[in-house]
Amino acid sequence: SEGAAKGVASSIKVSIAAGRATIDKELQALLTTSLGLVKAAKTAEEARSGALGVGAVLGGAGVAQLAPLGVMAELKKIIDAKAPKDAPHCKEAAVLAFEQLSLFLGTDFEPYGIPLLQTLVGLYADKDKKVADAAAKGVKAMLAQLSPLAIKFVLPALYDGMEADQWRTRVECVNALAVLAVRAPTAL
Repeated sequence: SEGAAKGVASSIKVSIAAGRATIDKELQALLTTSLGLVKAAKTAEEARSGALGVGAVLGGAGVAQLAPLGVMAELKKIIDAKAPKDAPHCKEAAVLAFEQLSLFLGTDFEPYGIPLLQTLVGLYADKDKKVADAAAKGVKAMLAQLSPLAIKFVLPALYDGMEADQWRTRVECVNALAVLAVRAPTAL
């Protein structure tokens, strides 16, 4: 659950600060396990569990670990690939991990999340409804925590989505703009 993931993230922060855990050993093992769940997710529960694990580990370790650990590249690779038959929920899990990273890292995630926004908007039209639903949640999670200075960087992806042929993409982009309007009404 989200509460347990927050507890794990908090424990990781404390363990790193106290020198009881290191990025090289313990956290790498936890992240490898969580990414393994994401890649092999056979059910919605496994997808959610893997995504929460990725969010918790990086929520505890901090945004500075995203690039060295190759997390964004790995998630992007999963999102861009066709889900294998033996892991039908892996794409959903990768998109849910994006949501969790947004929630755990907040505005610190913007430099990593904003470049993927166009990809997530494209997933609104994915023929797999659970992937499209996860994309909508992920975009809303990021936009709900967006700093006012970053708004101008997300608007092009949302405006492009509103011109898409797929009705769901247009509707979700309007919904995402509503999240921005509530979050930062004076910045728009």
